[in-house]
Amino acid sequence: MQKARDLYDLHMMFQNGVGFSEVLVNEKLEYYKLKFTKQPFIDRCEQLRSGWKMELESLMMNVPPYEDALDSVNEMISRL
Repeated sequence: MQKARDLYDLHMMFQNGVGFSEVLVNEKLEYYKLKFTKQPFIDRCEQLRSGWKMELESLMMNVPPYEDALDSVNEMISRL
């Protein structure tokens, strides 16, 4: 995950009932010779906090709170 927008997209997908598929994620990460692991993923999500508002303000009028996005992603990942 490179940008705050990526975290926002995941948040919105989870809010709209799209589930998380570790198998699908690993298929996509295979290209980079990586494998999904929870803690590094959550750590990266937390690193996006600093640029959250500034990055998303240029894309939308009402930027949701960073904490809402992180909470929804944490909730979905904790089910794995």
